Parts: sequence; C-alpha cells; structure tokens
Amino acid sequence: MKKWKRGFLIVCYFSIFCFLLVMSGCVSREAYLQKSSAGQVGCPANSITIEDIETMLGTVSGWTAKCEGKTFICSSMTSGIVCKESLKKGKTSSKK
Repeated sequence: MKKWKRGFLIVCYFSIFCFLLVMSGCVSREAYLQKSSAGQVGCPANSITIEDIETMLGTVSGWTAKCEGKTFICSSMTSGIVCKESLKKGKTSSKK
C-alpha cells in the first residue's frame, strides 16, 4: 500500500475515534449536570431535569435545573456550582 494511502487511513481512523470520544462525553453531560445540581437544589439527581444548557468556549457555563415543580438557575464558576431558585410571580429566591 502506498504511504499516502496508509497515512490517509490512519487520519480517518483517528478522526472517527475522536468523534466517538467527543460524542460519549456529550451523552453524559446531562447526567453530570444532574449530579452537580443535586446538592445545590436539594433533589435527588435522577429527579432533576436539565434544560437550557449554555456554553462558553466549549465549556458549560449555565443551565436550568427543574425538580418538584421548582426551577433553579445554575452556573459553573471557578469556586464551584451555584444554583438559585428562579424568581417567579414576585417570589423571592431562596438559598438551598
């Protein structure tokens, strides 16, 4: 086999491997956010619904966590995960 064909095949296989590796990380992103939010919102991870995931430079920077009829606005900061209950209909936020 010619050298350029062999090199091309190596690049193709490597690209497919990288794509599969990245996709496996995307599948578990919601599970990671559910677990990260659980301690902040006071609900078990499996009862939390994650929505509105925001990214900045490829990294998750914010998301909405919902559980037991409540909505929490969460963000990832250098000091850790912070979630606050969303303000609705004049209610004040409560720290969890």
